[in-house]
Amino acid sequence: MASAHCPVCKSPLGSWEVRPLFGCHHCRWALRANVGDAFRRALVVGVLTECLLLLGLRLWFGSWLDILDVWFGMGAGLGVLAGEVVYSHSLVVTPLRPQKHLRANA
Repeated sequence: MASAHCPVCKSPLGSWEVRPLFGCHHCRWALRANVGDAFRRALVVGVLTECLLLLGLRLWFGSWLDILDVWFGMGAGLGVLAGEVVYSHSLVVTPLRPQKHLRANA
């Protein structure tokens, strides 16, 4: 799954390749990404999604045992899905240095 694209050559970058400082495997350009900020946003949204689900289940069901069964089944899935969506939308990849054009006769 491609979570980002190289800003120089527009090739897809896999989520396992994106780090705070890394290089594009197609054009070998040095890149930087806001992995830490994107992960923190995704973590906050995932936890808030699980808390809202727990609150909604508390209003829907009366017993805590019924709530925990459903919450363990659905909470992790919805939290991870919401976190992944936020992570992929808030991840920004930028070139580390300005692009230089090579001369044809050099």
